This record gives sequence, C-alpha cells and structure tokens, in this order.
Amino acid sequence: MHEVISSLIHFSAYKYLKDIHLETRDRIANYLNQERSDFAGWRQVVTKYGMDQVKIKFLENDPEAGEKTLDYLHAINPDLTVYDFCKTLKEHSIRRHDIVNELQGHLSVPSSCNVYV
Repeated sequence: MHEVISSLIHFSAYKYLKDIHLETRDRIANYLNQERSDFAGWRQVVTKYGMDQVKIKFLENDPEAGEKTLDYLHAINPDLTVYDFCKTLKEHSIRRHDIVNELQGHLSVPSSCNVYV
C-alpha cells in the first residue's frame, strides 16, 4: 500500500495558477469581477496578496479588474499553485467557493507534464 501511495505522490504535482487554460482563466476573471455583500471580489483578493491602495483605487472602475487581478498574482508570485489560490479563496474574509468549484479539476497535473517540478 505504501508503494502505491508513493507512486501516486510522484505521479502528480500541483498545477500553477499561470498554467490554467485560457477559457478557465477568463471564467475566473469574470467571477472575480462579481462583487456582492455575501462574497468577495477582486478587491479582497488583491488586498490579501498585498496590492497597495493606490493600485487598488486605480482598478476600481476597470472592467477588466478580474483579469488584472490574475496578472498581478502571476507577477508577484509566479509559482502560486491552484491549490494555494483555492485555500485563499476559501478563507472567511473571501469565501469564493464558486471559484474553488471551478478550479477543482485544475489542482494537479502529471509531474511528467509539469516542466516546473
């Protein structure tokens, strides 16, 4: 049994957020653009990842704020995994389970396919 688990661990690796398909990235950006009182949007995500208030203010009226949020995440942390991003999205201050559900199938890739591992 231990050998099976070990081989599974070596078989897959966490996928980087930057490596998700463009179509999925666009859906995530659209989700981030949706801000309501019952869940967070792009503003809470960039705040969590340390964007300064001047840049946040600049994005306030930008219709592509969700896309620019993903660009920002890649710029400050190119090795951010989908798994770690999902952990952030599940935090009480963000609560974006809709995005987590969208990313469920993108958590890992076979290690032979992931050139960064």
